Amino acid sequence: MNKQLSLFDDDANAEHDFFARKRKWSVAKHRIILKYLQASCYNLASLSDTINYIDGFAGSGEYEEGTIGGIEEFIKKSYFWKRYEANFSDKDGSPLIALKTARILESENRVNLRCFFIEENRERNQKLIDNCCAVGEGLDYKIYPPSGFEEILNRLMEDIKRDSNKPCPSLFFLDTFSPNGVGFESLKRIAEYQINFGGELFILFHNGYLSRQVGNAMSKKWKEQGKTTGDTFAKKVDSFLGESSKKAWRDKWQEFTKSPAQTFAKWAIEHYKQKLRDECEFKGVVSFEIKEKFNSAAPKYHIIACSRYPEKAFGIFLNDMIYEENKSLFFQENVSKSVIKFLEKEWDKENQDQLDRITLYLDSILADICSEWTKLDDAITKLILTLDRESILSLGKLKRKQYRAEVFIPLYQQGILEAESIGKNGQPRLTDRVRLR
Repeated sequence: MNKQLSLFDDDANAEHDFFARKRKWSVAKHRIILKYLQASCYNLASLSDTINYIDGFAGSGEYEEGTIGGIEEFIKKSYFWKRYEANFSDKDGSPLIALKTARILESENRVNLRCFFIEENRERNQKLIDNCCAVGEGLDYKIYPPSGFEEILNRLMEDIKRDSNKPCPSLFFLDTFSPNGVGFESLKRIAEYQINFGGELFILFHNGYLSRQVGNAMSKKWKEQGKTTGDTFAKKVDSFLGESSKKAWRDKWQEFTKSPAQTFAKWAIEHYKQKLRDECEFKGVVSFEIKEKFNSAAPKYHIIACSRYPEKAFGIFLNDMIYEENKSLFFQENVSKSVIKFLEKEWDKENQDQLDRITLYLDSILADICSEWTKLDDAITKLILTLDRESILSLGKLKRKQYRAEVFIPLYQQGILEAESIGKNGQPRLTDRVRLR
């Protein structure tokens, strides 16, 4: 009997199991971290000889049990990664992935990746020390004493500024499942640093958890029982979404009371992203989904990415990485857990659905993308970021080459776009400039 591969196991909410056994959804996240660290560090190395990596919720650094088909299989199949002897393991958590990547970058004399790890739980913190010690000898890393991210933030910000010849780009990964972990005011401090010195911010946005917190905050039963529990939940949501959102989320919850459960979650993530643009002044804020199954009605959570230079960071690097992870959902496995089939028909339909959705909105956004002469490669990037910003299509739904072949080339063939020059096949190349007629 065959079943669809799932990124989440049934007991995914059990805390002990969460840290003991790496689930398939973590595999996807860790592949993205590995690929993005490498691409970002290669890109930023021309600007700084040091780059900071901050893992705000580091865990123990290593799982007791890995997942078949995880990062080891990815390394074996990658022409780029299998050149290195970094000994990546399916049991590696994000801290060990970062340290092993730092070792590769050091061996190439390319850049110094300084790692800062924060873990609040005392037992996991000690395991993190032991696990990092085993692989991090001679590397530049720091593990803070057991503390919450917000408790350690002041010290962290001093450290990333002080322990270098000059402030350098910083990559923040804030992988917290609950709204309790990171308040919006803390994000403003991170944004202020990154606007001045560069880097990216990644935040896990757990749609379902936030909705449950809001539901508890607005529940009548707490008031009827004379308890202050509802107020406690409300304060947590206020901190997560920011003080300026106190009225907005309460009004929206009341408005969506009789709507499908995911309606509020969809509003919340777009509201949150807009606040990151407006109040944190990030030029680019995008999001991508982590789903349990390809046909799940709603994602388990989103990861939000913020940057002052989103064109290359997200439009080029991250978009195609997310696309490949989305594609991995369309494999089947049998009861023995061996992958046996790719769901080609369903995957083709998924891609066509995304193209159809773009077509619905293309006329309204095309003028903002290429009303003036623009390199086709840049026009593709602008379209990807615009679709996400306008909540039309999130990052990674189509690959860059699909945007060229199935969106822009048809527009040129239909006479909607003109090109300054074209290739031998009669079509504009990525380096050719195009514009609306």
